Amino acid sequence: MSGGVDSSVTAHLLKEQGFDIFGVLMDLWRPSGQNNQFSKFQTAKIDAQKVADEIGIPLEILDFKDVFKEKVVENFISTYQSGQTPNPCVICNKKIKFGLLLDYALAKGADYLATGHYTIINKTENIFSLHKGNDPLKDQSYFLSQLNQTQLSKIFFPLGTYSKDQIRKIAKSIGLHVAEKAESQDICFIDDNNYRGFLKQYSKHVIPPGNIVNLKRDVLGKHNGLFNYTIGQRRGLGVSYSEPLYVIDINLGRNELVVGTQLERNRSELIAEQVNFIDGVFPEKLVDIETKVRYSAKATLADLTKIGDDKYHVHFHSAIKDITPGQSVVFYTGNQLLGGGTIH
Repeated sequence: MSGGVDSSVTAHLLKEQGFDIFGVLMDLWRPSGQNNQFSKFQTAKIDAQKVADEIGIPLEILDFKDVFKEKVVENFISTYQSGQTPNPCVICNKKIKFGLLLDYALAKGADYLATGHYTIINKTENIFSLHKGNDPLKDQSYFLSQLNQTQLSKIFFPLGTYSKDQIRKIAKSIGLHVAEKAESQDICFIDDNNYRGFLKQYSKHVIPPGNIVNLKRDVLGKHNGLFNYTIGQRRGLGVSYSEPLYVIDINLGRNELVVGTQLERNRSELIAEQVNFIDGVFPEKLVDIETKVRYSAKATLADLTKIGDDKYHVHFHSAIKDITPGQSVVFYTGNQLLGGGTIH
């Protein structure tokens, strides 16, 4: 339970179905120097406890700050330092929510862990599969591509068949005080989505200024540290040119920010590492697979060829823009999530 409407209605629905449930709130992060009285966690704690009281269930608070810092925050920082753009939500789902938290729940005697993700789990002949949620605006399957059969056998996603509007209506109908609570769109441990400020505050390694170059390595200007930029970025480059320029590569070895035109943003292939398939089967080749390289991106057809134990070459049928190392590439067939990996 996060103190938001989704997890709150999840708890209500399960109790209505007759499950014996208890809520857990994870204490994951406290910004340095922040007054705990006004922290995000303190607000979540107040709301989650009030919802638990309204529904009539116990609430436990789990201190996972040290593990979260080690597994998620430090990975976030080191990935940026390596010139890539991380996806901390995917790491958190794999190692914290459906790793550490799931283990805790099972050790406490629970049969299942339920969360408010808008995703659907199906089971056919003892094989679990993940599918997009019915609400296309809220589907969160992209962030769950690293889950496995063992985890899915112990997880419930009760909201997968609902829309967000329906969930708010349920919350309002039963008098939950969080029915109209705004949902956070930011990375949970970064205030106001200011990741540059976060990196400056917490990173021990400072990347110095360097050159902004084009594909011919002509120097067009100066950057103020590579972690301040991400693939596809257009604003804030400080470079004058005859047409709009975008970040198309981050060369850590040369400390160069590579920019290009709209056409030069396009790529037709990538290498995916740390690939996971939900069913546990790693095929040698897959063709005509719907593939997403960002949560908000449209799926593009691609062919996958296995080139290592958990490494695949992904060739797109048509070129796409802003393939970003460090981000997740995720594979679908129809509404079913096959799996995914990290863009190299």
